Amino acid sequence: MQQVSTPVHVRSETENLTIAGPAGTQRVGGAASPDADVPNGRISSYDVQTSGDGVTFTSAVQGSWDGTVDAKIARFPAGTTARYVRLVGLAGGADYAAATELNIALAPGS
Repeated sequence: MQQVSTPVHVRSETENLTIAGPAGTQRVGGAASPDADVPNGRISSYDVQTSGDGVTFTSAVQGSWDGTVDAKIARFPAGTTARYVRLVGLAGGADYAAATELNIALAPGS
């Protein structure tokens, strides 16, 4: 399974992170790593959105994560295909969202 990875540091409840990949790539999930040093900004509620054009996004999966420093995983519904993947922190420690790394897993053969 191939992964697209980027370090990130989003420090606002109104910001999000969008990663672009090859068009029509099938995605199977994503993992976000919280800041291990401080609990502020650890994402507790999220929305992962996908898009083919980078303009119109659709929610692929929403959920909540615990407050530990372990990597957080969001699994996409089977067959999710997108060029762009966006992580939106809906809630986090101290009223903002942060992640130190974001990985997007690609389906085999993508």
